[in-house]
Amino acid sequence: TEIASKALPGGSFYLVLAYPHAQITGAPGQQVQVDCTLAVSPSTGATIMRSLTVDLGSPSQASTIPLVVQAPSSADGGNASVSCSDLYSSGSAPTVGVLTTINAIQTASNG
Repeated sequence: TEIASKALPGGSFYLVLAYPHAQITGAPGQQVQVDCTLAVSPSTGATIMRSLTVDLGSPSQASTIPLVVQAPSSADGGNASVSCSDLYSSGSAPTVGVLTTINAIQTASNG
């Protein structure tokens, strides 16, 4: 599920950062995995996916997943987006809420 997106103007290289914050509520003892991906299109190489796995010791836990990619220059600009999904071990589905912002810093080059 896409949770955030940001348009990137054309003609520049970017360092793109997002820090999705996941709030997980479920049954104690349940294992929950949250996968988040930061992707910059139209570039196919500017993508990163990270996972967070928690064993719920209390009904609610929270954590942040750092995501950073370098995006090449595109004459027509691009779009950065963050999407997340979750998996759980057993029992009732946990409640997983994820919020993030996307920041893009113009850089001189990707090198």
